Amino acid sequence: MVTKYFMMKVCILSVCHNSYVEAERFLDSIVDAIKEAETLVSLDLYIIDNSSPFNHLYIEKLKKQRSGLSVTYIASDNLGYFPSVSAAIRKYNIALSDYDYVCISNVDLRLSKSFFGVLSGINPELNVGVYAPSIFSAQLNADRNPKIVHRPSAFKLKINKFLFSSRFRYRLLKSVNSFRLRLRQFLKPNPDSKQPGSSKFYREIYASHGSFILFTRSFIAIESKFAYPVFLFGEEIYVAEIARNNQLKVKYVPELLIFDSEHVSTSTMGNSFYRQSNLKALSYILSNFKF
Repeated sequence: MVTKYFMMKVCILSVCHNSYVEAERFLDSIVDAIKEAETLVSLDLYIIDNSSPFNHLYIEKLKKQRSGLSVTYIASDNLGYFPSVSAAIRKYNIALSDYDYVCISNVDLRLSKSFFGVLSGINPELNVGVYAPSIFSAQLNADRNPKIVHRPSAFKLKINKFLFSSRFRYRLLKSVNSFRLRLRQFLKPNPDSKQPGSSKFYREIYASHGSFILFTRSFIAIESKFAYPVFLFGEEIYVAEIARNNQLKVKYVPELLIFDSEHVSTSTMGNSFYRQSNLKALSYILSNFKF
């Protein structure tokens, strides 16, 4: 029997949008990871459900008590990703400062069994605000992190805004990205692709992928409301700029392994809404941060 020697307090705020099956798998993976951890893990999980319509059969399954896991189900209007999280924090007075780590995530993911064991082994650094895990995509046969290695220039952000501001330019951009994706799928996988999370190369990056962002106490001390008002997209840059403006680092930790279910909720999004959401995100980022 493994002796568990100290308590690590973790809060996960997960947004579910018409992804009930994936949410159930996500919860089960969390329970498995807690069982495998050599550290005692106190985990509070908030499922923020902005689905339409609500599926009450699955909701009861999500509310079911699981060993080692406190689950709070929150029915929400569809305010978007960070806006739904921010509203839940305010409404339920969630004291994020009580936790060693806070995570904002989608539910179309699965934690590896080693996740909390690896997390407990990280030596806390006061100047680190965010840890970026390895988010392995079977579809891409690659890690979605690092999301952004270097800080983008104002010129690059404005070019992206220009591309998203026109339906024609957006369709062209989408075609190019689709070709790049197909090309990447056919390329010979590298050794790290075959063994996701096997690398031990920690490094500083600009931004973590938005589907699972892991915040430290240092970040929560300066931003605990997550008042990013944009419905969807741009969260990675928003978080990166908050960290940067407060002299906090974002570190990529590939041993923290998560498996991606390929963006179930965003994959059903219409082209017009997708384009407009990206356009609003870029406009907000350019207006509120100096590049």
